Amino acid sequence: MSAGRQPYIRVSIFIKRKPGTSSEEFHAHWSGIHADVVRSLPGYLQLCKRYTQARIISLLRPQKDERRAPANLGFLGGIEQFHALPEYQNQEKVMGLPVLPFDGIVEIWIESVDNYVQHVSQENIVNALAADEQKFTNREDAFIMIGYETLEIGEPVPGFA
Repeated sequence: MSAGRQPYIRVSIFIKRKPGTSSEEFHAHWSGIHADVVRSLPGYLQLCKRYTQARIISLLRPQKDERRAPANLGFLGGIEQFHALPEYQNQEKVMGLPVLPFDGIVEIWIESVDNYVQHVSQENIVNALAADEQKFTNREDAFIMIGYETLEIGEPVPGFA
């Protein structure tokens, strides 16, 4: 392991809300019902070291209290939320870069890609996720990135050897 490389693999999935679904409906379903579905998947909490849902905010404007995620959207037994705020989705650029056209990012921390793929490929897991995802997002609009982190500033995440 090279200097700074963290001992986990991060799977990032960029998702969009289903056409006809409001931003409020999307975020409420994703952070509530879908988070519960993920938590209830057999064996998932043992396999997945951390599961986050990313809420994207603008770096150009100060955030007011009403724009913060509600307290119940914080760390939920291994699940956090990080969702795109719709009032910032129409900005052309943030810090001189194009804004990603997604409503949120799922981040999953795992120890083994092979073990994770084998687990989430099981028919009961595929069916449970697909049944809920079709209510608020389109899987065919999603993108995935798998990689690792290198720590440049800060402390390592506790719980990883």
